[in-house]
Amino acid sequence: MKPLAVGFIFAMAAVAGGTGQAAEQGKADGRMSVNGKVVKLSHAYARADPGSLHVILTDVPLSDLDLAGFPDSVIKTVNSGKLNALSFTIGADSKGGVEFGDTDIYDSAFKYAWSPSIKGKDKVELTTLDENRVAGRGRTEKPLTFGETGDVFDYNVSFSAPIRTWEEMQAVRGFR
Repeated sequence: MKPLAVGFIFAMAAVAGGTGQAAEQGKADGRMSVNGKVVKLSHAYARADPGSLHVILTDVPLSDLDLAGFPDSVIKTVNSGKLNALSFTIGADSKGGVEFGDTDIYDSAFKYAWSPSIKGKDKVELTTLDENRVAGRGRTEKPLTFGETGDVFDYNVSFSAPIRTWEEMQAVRGFR
């Protein structure tokens, strides 16, 4: 992928019509573990926002409304133990190349009701990134221990998802 193309891809994904139809589901294949509780991640979603792309990997399906409002729309479901998820943001750096934001972890197995973030402690590699689809793999090299709580986390998952457009998500939110 050419570095200068990344910003253009985000712009196209935000407004492209007809991509990421609800009937086309993304897939994840892997797992995450929090304090020994292993969860299979099997659903993948990608949501374009202006200037960035959010990739969300879950153990259960999300509704369009939950995807549009993620993560705020699912916090109660996560805290009740009915949903586990990872999410990360992809943006463009100052040279137009791919830049990854924090990886956020949503799981009720954490000792406190919080969703920790990690940046630079995991590895995300993309195999596809265009205006219609994102695919790749994310993982930790070894389990991470959060010093303040002693919680232990690791993950390893591959994913492929159609990109849901900003326009689609705005319509789901009731803004269009």
